[in-house]
Amino acid sequence: MNVSVSTALARAALTGSDTESRVPVKTLSQEDFLKILVTQITSQNPLQPNADLSSITQMAQFTALEQVRQMQEMMQSLGDAQQRMQAAALLGRSVALESDELGRVEGVVEAVAFGEDGPQLLVNGQLYPLKQVSSLITSAIA
Repeated sequence: MNVSVSTALARAALTGSDTESRVPVKTLSQEDFLKILVTQITSQNPLQPNADLSSITQMAQFTALEQVRQMQEMMQSLGDAQQRMQAAALLGRSVALESDELGRVEGVVEAVAFGEDGPQLLVNGQLYPLKQVSSLITSAIA
């Protein structure tokens, strides 16, 4: 079967019609992939059964690649949330920071700011990135 005819049949199977005035879908779901697979298998040339299977392999690879990308985004989001929780847990606590300009800085975390560069702690009136915290300081009980 001709590849363009097979593609047109796959589009018709996804949309339920042959019209070109539909809104394109940006991602394929597992259900969409199975519809395309069934359409290609049922409309393939019986004398050349493997002719259209390479496109199925490519679609499976693209689907797997999209899932990996989505998982990376979810992991990044999870890491960002964890950093926010760590910064919030330091509010009111005494910390030691390693500053490039000032060396070691000690003080109480007065506030937490969340920006594009990640959480920043307000210590002694100045903002420091969370990654510069070197230790927590506990007060000695006399």
